[in-house]
Amino acid sequence: LPSDYLSRVERQTTRPLVVFAAYPSSGFQAGPLIFSSSEASQFNYLAFLFERAEEADVDYIVWDYPYDISQRLEELCPGRLGVANSACEQATLFDRWRPHAASGLLDGTGQPKPSATLWNDFFARVYLASE
Repeated sequence: LPSDYLSRVERQTTRPLVVFAAYPSSGFQAGPLIFSSSEASQFNYLAFLFERAEEADVDYIVWDYPYDISQRLEELCPGRLGVANSACEQATLFDRWRPHAASGLLDGTGQPKPSATLWNDFFARVYLASE
């Protein structure tokens, strides 16, 4: 995202601005695409998003994946998370959701990642209405 993207969008409308976002906390390969990531990368993306959202006066932020979906994907296509092209009846569905396997703020067992703390701290702040 360009650093001024949300501000540019905000200037184009008088309607409430809602951002839907997700960012994986681990890398993946999907076909020719190789995406490197880590929990630190997810945290940095979320911090960047919060900064830009405040600048643009975003009304709502929705994180698409509260939990990692890797366990569900493993149930859908056993072994395919580790071997990208292994056979599976639900391969098309699996491949569509694979990039989001580790996009949760909580891991698949409900344990918080560093990004979950950032999310909670951001929304725990007290806001005062401007006059």
